[in-house]
Amino acid sequence: MYNHNLLMCRPDFFRIAYQINPYMDISFQPDPAKLVPEYAAITSSHEAAGRTLSFIEPDPAWPDMVYTANVALVRGKRAVMANLPKERAGEVKLAGAWLRAHGYETFDCPVMFSGQGDALPTGTGAVIKGRGWRSHPDSDQFVADTLGYEVIPVQSVSAEWYDIDLSIGIIKPGVIAVCLETLDQASQERLSSRSDLRIIPVSLKEARKAALNLISNGTTVMITTGVPDMAAALRAEGLIVVELSIEQLWKGGGSIRCSALALDAN
Repeated sequence: MYNHNLLMCRPDFFRIAYQINPYMDISFQPDPAKLVPEYAAITSSHEAAGRTLSFIEPDPAWPDMVYTANVALVRGKRAVMANLPKERAGEVKLAGAWLRAHGYETFDCPVMFSGQGDALPTGTGAVIKGRGWRSHPDSDQFVADTLGYEVIPVQSVSAEWYDIDLSIGIIKPGVIAVCLETLDQASQERLSSRSDLRIIPVSLKEARKAALNLISNGTTVMITTGVPDMAAALRAEGLIVVELSIEQLWKGGGSIRCSALALDAN
């Protein structure tokens, strides 16, 4: 079951130490008194949905470790490791060591690649693959060759959508939620033309609240609060929808999807 086994990292040292995406502001720091219960609500919601959580030990040298989705893309027992900005490079090394210690074979991507933040398995043997902002187009072929996915390349329209998990959320095999306005015309047409994908449209207003940075296993979907139209659309799909505050995590430009790496993608 996709998104049943997740790798996470507690935000013990989470802070805004630099600015590498449009959301980060070193003068706007997370409030630990709010961050701790916010993160606890996310983990307890995963556990209530029957998910298995593993944790990497946080390291004070790497303040963005809470965003574990960015460190790799995993399929089976193989993992393509991310190639992140230098400010986050140490996270990839720590995650690679954890994965190898738990029986995974790791492969270093030779070009810029933002891990699962820019690579969303559809559950149909394909992966929707972002490019242009935090992932080099050449990473598409590396992912395809290493993990055996069909790659569906997409490009967002601006750095506001620097990782594709801000534009697209996988709901269940063959069903995706998308804010089409965040994607260029070719990407919109590429997704819309596929017979194996059904699109649930999401408004630009709600996408800007991190609505699409979600985690779903096809039964229970966890999304941010404050996106009522999307929540209603997901409930109409028969899903259990859990709405959670992500105010503190969002200060670093990440949300629920960013905080967990799926170890069981398909």
